[in-house]
Amino acid sequence: MPYTTVEAVRSISSLTETEISDAVVTSMIDWADREIESITDKVWTGQQIKERLGIQKSSTNKTFRTLYKPIVDDKGETTDDESKVTIYVDTVAQASDKFELRGSEGKIIFTTAPSIGAEIEMTYRYSLKSIAEASTFLSAANCFHRLSKSEDKEKEFRVRGLAILAAFCGHSFMTTR
Repeated sequence: MPYTTVEAVRSISSLTETEISDAVVTSMIDWADREIESITDKVWTGQQIKERLGIQKSSTNKTFRTLYKPIVDDKGETTDDESKVTIYVDTVAQASDKFELRGSEGKIIFTTAPSIGAEIEMTYRYSLKSIAEASTFLSAANCFHRLSKSEDKEKEFRVRGLAILAAFCGHSFMTTR
């Protein structure tokens, strides 16, 4: 399933069907989506994910971060509701009063630091909004490239799409690729 739509690409690029057909825009979306999956090494589904947050290395560390943010509820809304996630310490689910969730930041803060060596995992949902935005901008860049219409627009849209992707993933992949 594509991460964006022909309509979204047309909306941000202002390209008309006279300039570039829906079929070509669709192929540019497919290319952008494959690029996103290649860069991130992940097919994005937006489903619930169980992520290993790390192993406790300090007796004072109470904060752990997710790879993807924001954390959302089943309606796709950013949430700080601890009951919408499950935290595991050494495979044992923790009561929601044992930690604080900061969904927009993608982090949890334990009331009491887990013991040294404890493995921390979290089950949560993340939003695909940033993936859709990145796909839209990269698809628009591909359209401008295909048309050889405006190198400035192509570059502007590509930079914006990759910046959105980098912010969402919290990776420095842009410096290595």
